[in-house]
Amino acid sequence: MTNFPDLIRSQSDHGERRPLLTDGALPAEWHSNAIGPMVSDWVETARALSWIGPPVAYVGFSMGVIFGVPTVVSLASIRAAVFVVGGIPAGGE
Repeated sequence: MTNFPDLIRSQSDHGERRPLLTDGALPAEWHSNAIGPMVSDWVETARALSWIGPPVAYVGFSMGVIFGVPTVVSLASIRAAVFVVGGIPAGGE
């Protein structure tokens, strides 16, 4: 148990909020196109919550690894990161 608050976010275009093609697939190059906006979302979230202190750690699973690596690089206050099972999208995903 720690006194550190934790925050859980999902990608704005993920899950029920993702853009679907008529066949239900993700648009081609979606992961590549979503990295910039996802990193910006995390940076803005950290800024908005700065009153409780800077982010000091990051834990990412699966897609949280794909987007987490550039996010951690963008948040200089992070001192520890755990990346678990980062999949590599196949084909045009």
